[in-house]
Amino acid sequence: MVAPRDVNDRAATLGPWSYLLVLLAPLALAAVAIGCGIEPAVASLAATAGFALALIGLERWRPARRTWRGLGPDVPVDAAHLGVGSALVAGLQYAGIRLGVGVLAGHAGPWPSALPMVLQIVLALLVIELGQYLAHRSLHRVAWLWPFHAVHHSPGRLYWLNAFRAHPVDIVMTVVLPVMPLVLLGAGNDVLIGASLVTGVHALLQHTNVRFDEGALTYVFSSTTLHRWHHDRDLAHSEGNYGSTLIVWDLVLRTRKVPPGEGPEVVGLAGGERLAERYRAQLAYPFQALLRRSTATHPGAPP
Repeated sequence: MVAPRDVNDRAATLGPWSYLLVLLAPLALAAVAIGCGIEPAVASLAATAGFALALIGLERWRPARRTWRGLGPDVPVDAAHLGVGSALVAGLQYAGIRLGVGVLAGHAGPWPSALPMVLQIVLALLVIELGQYLAHRSLHRVAWLWPFHAVHHSPGRLYWLNAFRAHPVDIVMTVVLPVMPLVLLGAGNDVLIGASLVTGVHALLQHTNVRFDEGALTYVFSSTTLHRWHHDRDLAHSEGNYGSTLIVWDLVLRTRKVPPGEGPEVVGLAGGERLAERYRAQLAYPFQALLRRSTATHPGAPP
């Protein structure tokens, strides 16, 4: 159990409707902007940036952990991950889309493009989530892959910008590759942008330091509360909730976990190991760990 002094009281908790509203607001704003003729990529970027600012305010107003608030030495390195990782995702996904268009040239893919756009995006999320789930679980359970994912689990607190802390190998496995089946199935650009916007916005919400009680929504979304347990140092709690946006594959494969209590007292790598708060050091860390034949002490790493 978390020490009571570090947790807001129940009156400060935001409920399921608040969670849903916070999630849907930037998506609705992006949809309106696109409807007004703004380029979809620009509208998505603006909605995500505005959403990040809103989360900063929510973290001050309703923090899950008071000790996680404010600026710290992790902010510059997380910002570096944001810049490099976003460029990497954009570049690789653009290259993948161009490759897919070339493969499908002159042929219509089996994607159900006649469905309403909302249903297409939901279907796209289910496809993306399966790839992300399998990649994420592999990063935890395969010894030589774990050090690359350890970078993401290294912070000693959770706040919105942690969503971007990820090694490039991790990004390729969990962000870029899961989208490629949609391209090869012939999903349209609007579907790809819509699904990417949902996953990007939810990733920020998932890592935010805001006190939510999502209720029944934890059977739909891989929510803030569920993901906070995923960052626990305790193997009994952290080895589960692998979903990125949806929790559906955790339900199907029985890896959804909701331990009793207010949430993990401490997050990060097992044994209290801390990575240097420097971007280059975090890029080099997995390779150094592999050379040491180490699995980077974490409860999810195989013996």
